[in-house]
Amino acid sequence: MDRRRYKDTDMSASLEMVLAQYADAAAAGDAGVERWLTAYPHYALELARFAADMACLSDLGDACLDEPDDGDAPFMAALARFTPPQRRAPIASLCLEAQRSGLSPVELAGRLGLDVSVLAKLDKKLIRPATLPRRLVALVAEELRRSVEEVTAYFRTPIVPAVAVRALSFRAPSAPVVPREESFADAVRSAPEMTDDARRGWIAETDLLG
Repeated sequence: MDRRRYKDTDMSASLEMVLAQYADAAAAGDAGVERWLTAYPHYALELARFAADMACLSDLGDACLDEPDDGDAPFMAALARFTPPQRRAPIASLCLEAQRSGLSPVELAGRLGLDVSVLAKLDKKLIRPATLPRRLVALVAEELRRSVEEVTAYFRTPIVPAVAVRALSFRAPSAPVVPREESFADAVRSAPEMTDDARRGWIAETDLLG
């Protein structure tokens, strides 16, 4: 492998030391780059590219001796194997996520078969997560283009009382009281604009997050 690629760029000696140590470990049969990415997260991209170079050279021989670029399919495939995935920011609001997917709160509620009032309670985490149907969580994830795990984490994150106070008190004549969390079934029962079929369908759900 042509080490000049890493020496000609503006890199610190400590980076070169890390790359040299990784090269020695890989030569000894320990090419697992994950622990190196964990140990040196500030060098993650450099380590990933270096590991990809080594893998590409090992797999393809002379085909990888030339300087790779973004159009080099074998190199990019090797790089993808070692580049740590980019984490998305946690969900901050169901309605904000819906906007990013091109949906208004009314449209999202309609696609979920819910009253907007129930969606508002879900958005503010006023419904106990253990009472939520797993099918609902899966539908929310699909509509927001998020994973089921991300949506579950949103619902399970404890509510911040001050947020609930601000959300419910902008027209309150007196000091508001943060409401107790209610069950999903109770929220559906009290929703004023749900159809009877939709109401019965959601209340009948028994596979809950628990």
